[in-house]
Amino acid sequence: MAKKRVFVLPIRAALVAQHYMEGFTDCLKRAVDVSETFYSAIEAIPGIRVSRVPNGSNLARITLSGTDIAEFRRRLAARDINLGRPNSEGTILLGVNETWNRTTGEQLADTFAQSMA
Repeated sequence: MAKKRVFVLPIRAALVAQHYMEGFTDCLKRAVDVSETFYSAIEAIPGIRVSRVPNGSNLARITLSGTDIAEFRRRLAARDINLGRPNSEGTILLGVNETWNRTTGEQLADTFAQSMA
């Protein structure tokens, strides 16, 4: 009877997952720090309202007013910042992830402010 290697793939998958998990918590914490600075800064920008999703989630919503939202998204996309589509009330869901570490909260807020004009 041939031997089965039932656990070879799951072990490999677990090793790959473990490799990427090392440092993930620190990376995400840095991204959350960037987002906190960003959210504080954009709350002062006229036309942007921030609402946090409760219970420590990595999600927040921004509601835009007084600007063409499609044009705002286009301006951000030209600067390699991609936002999801807004709902009918002009609200866009933001999720914090490791890509937030590519900038600072201040730089990101400045880009949002410039894109509102």
